[in-house]
Amino acid sequence: MGSNLTVRLSTQDSVVSGAGVYSSVAGRTGVLAVAGTYQPPVALLTFKYDSGDTALFAATAADGGHMNGKLTYQDGTSVDLGLVRQ
Repeated sequence: MGSNLTVRLSTQDSVVSGAGVYSSVAGRTGVLAVAGTYQPPVALLTFKYDSGDTALFAATAADGGHMNGKLTYQDGTSVDLGLVRQ
Protein backbone atom coordinates (compact mmCIF):
# COMPACT_ATOMS: atom_id res chain seq x y z
CA MET A 1 0.00 0.00 0.00
CA GLY A 2 2.66 2.51 0.90
CA SER A 3 6.30 3.14 0.25
CA ASN A 4 6.66 5.02 3.56
CA LEU A 5 5.02 3.78 6.73
CA THR A 6 5.23 5.02 10.31
CA VAL A 7 3.29 3.31 13.10
CA ARG A 8 3.11 3.75 16.85
CA LEU A 9 2.30 0.53 18.63
CA SER A 10 1.54 -0.29 22.23
CA THR A 11 1.02 -3.62 23.94
CA GLN A 12 -0.91 -4.69 26.98
CA ASP A 13 -0.38 -8.34 27.80
CA SER A 14 -0.53 -9.90 24.31
CA VAL A 15 -2.84 -7.28 22.74
CA VAL A 16 -1.33 -4.80 20.29
CA SER A 17 -2.97 -1.55 19.19
CA GLY A 18 -1.79 1.52 17.39
CA ALA A 19 -2.07 3.95 14.53
CA GLY A 20 0.08 5.28 11.77
CA VAL A 21 0.53 7.24 8.58
CA TYR A 22 1.59 6.12 5.12
CA SER A 23 2.49 7.55 1.74
CA SER A 24 2.76 5.77 -1.60
CA VAL A 25 4.97 6.29 -4.61
CA ALA A 26 1.79 7.36 -6.44
CA GLY A 27 1.47 10.31 -4.03
CA ARG A 28 -1.38 8.96 -1.91
CA THR A 29 -1.12 9.68 1.81
CA GLY A 30 -3.33 8.65 4.67
CA VAL A 31 -3.75 7.09 8.07
CA LEU A 32 -4.24 3.56 9.34
CA ALA A 33 -5.24 1.74 12.51
CA VAL A 34 -3.36 -1.31 13.78
CA ALA A 35 -4.70 -4.11 15.99
CA GLY A 36 -3.57 -7.63 16.75
CA THR A 37 -1.59 -9.88 19.05
CA TYR A 38 2.02 -10.42 20.06
CA GLN A 39 3.09 -13.75 21.51
CA PRO A 40 6.90 -13.47 21.54
CA PRO A 41 8.45 -13.73 19.10
CA VAL A 42 5.40 -13.75 16.73
CA ALA A 43 3.15 -10.78 15.92
CA LEU A 44 -0.08 -10.99 13.92
CA LEU A 45 -1.34 -7.48 13.16
CA THR A 46 -4.16 -6.14 11.00
CA PHE A 47 -3.56 -2.81 9.26
CA LYS A 48 -6.81 -0.98 8.42
CA TYR A 49 -6.19 1.86 5.97
CA ASP A 50 -8.42 4.93 5.67
CA SER A 51 -9.00 3.91 2.04
CA GLY A 52 -10.88 0.84 3.25
CA ASP A 53 -8.07 -1.58 2.44
CA THR A 54 -6.99 -4.13 5.03
CA ALA A 55 -3.70 -6.02 5.26
CA LEU A 56 -2.36 -8.71 7.59
CA PHE A 57 1.18 -8.34 8.94
CA ALA A 58 2.66 -11.63 10.12
CA ALA A 59 6.08 -11.06 11.66
CA THR A 60 8.76 -12.36 13.97
CA ALA A 61 10.76 -10.20 16.37
CA ALA A 62 14.42 -10.51 15.46
CA ASP A 63 15.45 -8.75 18.68
CA GLY A 64 14.14 -6.01 20.98
CA GLY A 65 14.23 -3.41 18.24
CA HIS A 66 13.45 -5.17 14.95
CA MET A 67 10.49 -7.09 13.59
CA ASN A 68 10.49 -8.67 10.13
CA GLY A 69 7.58 -10.17 8.26
CA LYS A 70 5.19 -10.06 5.35
CA LEU A 71 2.33 -7.62 4.80
CA THR A 72 -0.43 -9.32 2.78
CA TYR A 73 -3.27 -7.32 1.26
CA GLN A 74 -6.86 -8.39 0.58
CA ASP A 75 -6.11 -8.97 -3.11
CA GLY A 76 -3.37 -11.47 -2.23
CA THR A 77 -0.40 -9.24 -3.05
CA SER A 78 2.28 -9.05 -0.39
CA VAL A 79 5.46 -7.20 0.46
CA ASP A 80 8.26 -7.89 2.88
CA LEU A 81 8.20 -5.39 5.72
CA GLY A 82 10.60 -4.65 8.54
CA LEU A 83 9.68 -2.49 11.53
CA VAL A 84 12.38 -0.75 13.57
CA ARG A 85 11.82 0.60 17.09
CA GLN A 86 12.78 4.24 17.43
